[in-house]
Amino acid sequence: MSLGKGMIVSSSLKQKLNTQSSTETELIAANDSMPLLLWTNNFLHVQGFNLNETVLHQDNQSAILLKKNGRLSG
Repeated sequence: MSLGKGMIVSSSLKQKLNTQSSTETELIAANDSMPLLLWTNNFLHVQGFNLNETVLHQDNQSAILLKKNGRLSG
């Protein structure tokens, strides 16, 4: 996670679930990162930072299509 030009949080974790596709893996990774992302966003807001938007980047095309179109992407 970065703020401006600096890194404020960095982590690497082994997933706890076995998945059948890279799309599932990417969706689970995004879901696992949300609590820390939301906590940090709320913490910075309370400290007086005015955050315009929070972006979670995703590079798996199937996961991106699934997010955009829902179940009909398959």
